Amino acid sequence: MRVMLSFLMLCLTSCGGGTSQSALQPALPVKTPIFSEPNGDFPLQNNQGKPPYSIVFFGNSHSTNIPTYLSLLFKANNSLPDVTIQRAPSIAFLSERLYEQESIDLLYSRRWTHAIFQAQKYSQSGSTTYPTTAAELWIKRARSLQATPVLYPEHPQQGNTDEGQQLQSLHIGIASRSPACIAPVGLVWDEFQIQYPNIVLHETDGNHANIAGHILTSLVFYHVITGLDTKGLPAITELPIDNGVFVKMKNVVDFIVAHQPLCYS
Repeated sequence: MRVMLSFLMLCLTSCGGGTSQSALQPALPVKTPIFSEPNGDFPLQNNQGKPPYSIVFFGNSHSTNIPTYLSLLFKANNSLPDVTIQRAPSIAFLSERLYEQESIDLLYSRRWTHAIFQAQKYSQSGSTTYPTTAAELWIKRARSLQATPVLYPEHPQQGNTDEGQQLQSLHIGIASRSPACIAPVGLVWDEFQIQYPNIVLHETDGNHANIAGHILTSLVFYHVITGLDTKGLPAITELPIDNGVFVKMKNVVDFIVAHQPLCYS
């Protein structure tokens, strides 16, 4: 297993969305690109089920630990060749890293099969609209490289029963304007918490995922990337959760993903 990981400390201030006194945030400031933006209309290439996989994550603290557990899921499937997973070193919103040289260089550094994009700004109250220009441009960059762009709507905060669907709808809007696939993380979390309200998925801050939450999210990405039902995964001793909980997670992931469009073109 070749896995390249960058571990960063959780940063509460870089997560989720923000609020503002204005109803509409201004468009991104005009900046001079430090490389040539791709021109043309690039179709969405779905590399699901086309190993060997090479996956890159761009996001904030909600993405930090996902590569660790995702790599264990891939390792457990002996029929898959080695996978490469790398995470962008910075913790930032997609708009903040749009012209960050290190992030641009990473995307163009190799032939990725999947580029995961998380950290679109949003208003948790729904009162503020943030531009999605940066997310759409990152998606276009990935498509120009024939990598499958996968949007990562974050899991809902503890006790918030509307946020999962809110974020799913937000990202469907982005994918409808700039073709991409979506990992329905929030929808899976919503269903799991309905079925198993006594299994805690959050850290004590009510915002970040705990170990169980990270594993549940990683299962969503395993399915979206491979196209394989997670029920085919065996018990994994390296995962620090009870196998009974792991089975419950797999059942919920397979159910939601089977009833949810994943790619929009």
